[in-house]
Amino acid sequence: MKIEKEIKGEIFCSSINEFYVKLKLRDERLDWFELDLVNKEIQSHLEKGTQILLGISTYDDYIRLIKDLGLKLPVHLGYKEHWTPKFNEYYVFVDSNGITHSHSIDKTGYHTADIKKAEYYNMFPTYGLAKKVVNLSKLDRLILLWQYANDCLFEPDWGDDSQVKYKVVFDSYTNTPDIDLSFYVKENRIYFKTRKQAKAFVEMYKKEIKDTMEI
Repeated sequence: MKIEKEIKGEIFCSSINEFYVKLKLRDERLDWFELDLVNKEIQSHLEKGTQILLGISTYDDYIRLIKDLGLKLPVHLGYKEHWTPKFNEYYVFVDSNGITHSHSIDKTGYHTADIKKAEYYNMFPTYGLAKKVVNLSKLDRLILLWQYANDCLFEPDWGDDSQVKYKVVFDSYTNTPDIDLSFYVKENRIYFKTRKQAKAFVEMYKKEIKDTMEI
């Protein structure tokens, strides 16, 4: 696909899964389009004339256009927010004694007790997941729920010194959340399998990371 050198692009996030791209021709607004990265759908097409000019018609064509324009997708695009129960759906929580219980969200919505549990990320889809968070921090509970929603739960192999385990930390020098790694030093925390996953989580939850670390 040949792109005219005069055409430039700029990318913007419109939601967790969706983004739009503005095209400019000689610094003048040309056109725009919007994509859903998770469902691989075109939310808004370019105008017909622009499609013909750039040879664009399918979702894959738009993705190639983005690459040809030298644009990079934000790292968190394509990932879902952490799991929360829907109305009339069961969840499992952990009480102050570390005992798990099940409860159901009312069909009319969240009640006060549900809201409190949601604020502390103390709502889980299964007993197995809930039991993993006993004695874990509020941040680690959020990480676990996010991993569950994105189908990337990770059990580190501490017998394998060559396996990289990624973790969320706070860099006091730059005053920003960051990613660190571990090979064999085990801490009571939730790890990520890949740097990409850890980076996506950090990009999505910068405020929550600061809040939970009380920074």
